[in-house]
Amino acid sequence: MKKIIYTFNCFIYLILTLTVFFIAVILLFSLNTQPYVRIQTVYAADATFSGGSGTEGDPYMINNPYDLIELSNLVNNGIKRTDGTMYSALYYELGNDIDMSDIDMSDDKKFNPIGKEGVSDNLGYYAEV
Repeated sequence: MKKIIYTFNCFIYLILTLTVFFIAVILLFSLNTQPYVRIQTVYAADATFSGGSGTEGDPYMINNPYDLIELSNLVNNGIKRTDGTMYSALYYELGNDIDMSDIDMSDDKKFNPIGKEGVSDNLGYYAEV
């Protein structure tokens, strides 16, 4: 009977020792005080807008509110094309006046202005926000 109690006590001691060891290891790894920054590059499938390729000779055409919202999201979120070019570094042209008054501006589709309020492309077209 004493041998059984002694064996049981040794087993409990072993379990407690292992538990304390694992808690110490978990605390050691969770107390990592080295700050780190996770850098993530986000690429989008190349946007098509209403035409164009984004070059100076063939700018992306912005013809409707949805093109303008897509442009806003891509530029304001720092998205890159699949070739690594930032959308903010490309060329765009307004194809006509854009009226945003009929667009649902709920949180998931909200238009965030790019730069100044209203955009003119020097061709006489204007986007009214």
